[in-house]
Amino acid sequence: YAREGRTDAWRLFMRHIIDGVAYPALEAELAIPAASAPMITRTALRRLRAEINAILAEEFTDPTQRARELDAILFDDGDADA
Repeated sequence: YAREGRTDAWRLFMRHIIDGVAYPALEAELAIPAASAPMITRTALRRLRAEINAILAEEFTDPTQRARELDAILFDDGDADA
């Protein structure tokens, strides 16, 4: 997004997904309409997955193994051993 001058979209994704800020609050903070925010967030997540998948493709040639690794990166909460 930075290369495209759309850092606001990435900031929206990070603030909502990582920081847990609700879309209405982000509308005021980032001047992105709350009605558009879910679509922007989903698009950012798809792009993040594609970027991580491209990086993993260099290490894991088997698509099934790569998919498992991607899921572990994105969805493992780190408490599996707790």
